[in-house]
Amino acid sequence: MASETFADELRAAVAGDKRTLYTELMLQAAELLDEKNASPAPAATDTGLETVAWQDFVPSTGWVASSPSSIAKDKRELVTRPQAEELLAAKDKQMALAETSMLEMHQELNKLEADNAALIHDLNRIKDHETELVNDNAALTARVKELEAERYKLAYAITGGEDAPGYLDSLCVETLVEVARDNTRRWFAETDRAQALEAKLAAAEKSGVRHD
Repeated sequence: MASETFADELRAAVAGDKRTLYTELMLQAAELLDEKNASPAPAATDTGLETVAWQDFVPSTGWVASSPSSIAKDKRELVTRPQAEELLAAKDKQMALAETSMLEMHQELNKLEADNAALIHDLNRIKDHETELVNDNAALTARVKELEAERYKLAYAITGGEDAPGYLDSLCVETLVEVARDNTRRWFAETDRAQALEAKLAAAEKSGVRHD
């Protein structure tokens, strides 16, 4: 059974969880890293190294000396130890760069997730504010209807209980105030007149003169 790769471990770790942009990118990065680790070492001729010997694999005896023209299925090229160490050092450097890049990607993804969480928080706060505004608007609409009903009652009282269809609703507040002032002036005038008549009547009764 093949050994478990980094991508396999990461995939198992997030199994059953909701896939996010973060986990998807992490999986892609892990798969690329595993692919890099699993790739076979390049032939000496592909790296600029100098091949010093060739070998073929013989099941009965193992690795035996061969030549470049061998058509054996299993064969390999040999290089000197310094060249091999140079090749391994280059691969180690490449691996270190890949791991550094993955770490930087991990940090960037963490930042993106934090930014995304902040945006979601702000969005939820805006939605809550919108809900409050809708509720406030509904309350204001209800209050306006109440005030309109009270205004109609007041207008009905100010105009003496007379109303033609749509008449009271058409009167502006300024007109109603003026009508109320006129009514007040008339009331005081009638009161003054009534008081004057009562005074005359009292004076006439006192003097013994009767007036119809």
